[in-house]
Amino acid sequence: MATKTKRKNPGARAQARARSTSTTSRGGRGGRAAAGRAGSGRGSKSSRGTRGRGRAATGATTRGSAASRGRGRARAGAAMRQQDAIGLLKAEHEQVDQLFEQFERAAQGRGANGAQRKTELASEISRQLQIHAAIEEEIFYPVAAGAIRDEDLIPEATVEHQSAKDLIAKIERMSPDDELYDATVMVLGEYVRHHVKEEQNELFPQVKRSGLDLRALGEQLRERRAQLETTV
Repeated sequence: MATKTKRKNPGARAQARARSTSTTSRGGRGGRAAAGRAGSGRGSKSSRGTRGRGRAATGATTRGSAASRGRGRARAGAAMRQQDAIGLLKAEHEQVDQLFEQFERAAQGRGANGAQRKTELASEISRQLQIHAAIEEEIFYPVAAGAIRDEDLIPEATVEHQSAKDLIAKIERMSPDDELYDATVMVLGEYVRHHVKEEQNELFPQVKRSGLDLRALGEQLRERRAQLETTV
């Protein structure tokens, strides 16, 4: 009697493969999702660490900048204390020149703020020039006159100081709204620049060659300036 061979149902095999494929697919997606979450966690921790290091670095940089500025001011103060007479007077010339430049910019503005700014600058220019003229006339010019050979430089410089003082007195009587106020301050600036040029090109080189103790003279000028700053 012949044995019948059982044929497998093709539909059953297809369904089995489909179930197997679906299970594998879900497992793969689950594995990838888990791996993604794990990677995200690690990335988040790494990002937080990076941000923390960045903030620490920024804080360190800020502290470093503040310390650097502090050291810069300390060096500037020390440099001023070490200046000789010529260096001190040149620094004052530069300071007044910068004030004149600020006034010229303020004069281009309009309105109440511009007028107030001009008044403040003109007042500070007058103050600084009066102090500068005083320490030169009281201390520097008499010492220089006895040390250099040119007999005309000191008298001429003294007369130029008086002319500048006359302009300063005129400005102090004026209002920033006066038609000639800006022009008068600017003329004073040109006058002072001319005087400074002659001092630095003619008087100062002769004083340097004279053999004077310019450091000791500079200390005298600093002390007198400190006194005048409380009264002028």
